[in-house]
Amino acid sequence: VFFDISQKSLDQSKENFKNANVDNRASFIRGDVHCMPFADDSFDFIMSRGSIWFWAFPDKALREVYRILKPGGVAIVGGGLGRYLPPSMHKRLSQALKQGMENRGESRPTMLSFTAMVEASAIPDYRIMTDGASGTGRWIEIHKQN
Repeated sequence: VFFDISQKSLDQSKENFKNANVDNRASFIRGDVHCMPFADDSFDFIMSRGSIWFWAFPDKALREVYRILKPGGVAIVGGGLGRYLPPSMHKRLSQALKQGMENRGESRPTMLSFTAMVEASAIPDYRIMTDGASGTGRWIEIHKQN
């Protein structure tokens, strides 16, 4: 299931799946992460990469992720450039992202800001991680107990 508030993003995902000849294996649903149209305990695994920066109310959205996660399930939420990016490309992209954030008056989320988001959501079992030594990525790993 691909879920996004942006129809453009969903259309691009559909096109990518179609080009890979696996479009019959995915659903594309438009909606708001703060109020998802899924039943409680629906998913074994949830992966959200790069969207948390756009959530108006991260604590509310994280509660929604937890709500639709099945007992025993895991959710990974966050973003980053990834540990498998070649060092030269990683450096260029890091600099460009940093400059863009500075131009907009933003700062990179810290471990403390991620911890504060999860604590505000009252999710009981989580951990905060970074992408290797570079630490450019920030991830929240959520576990829902049986």
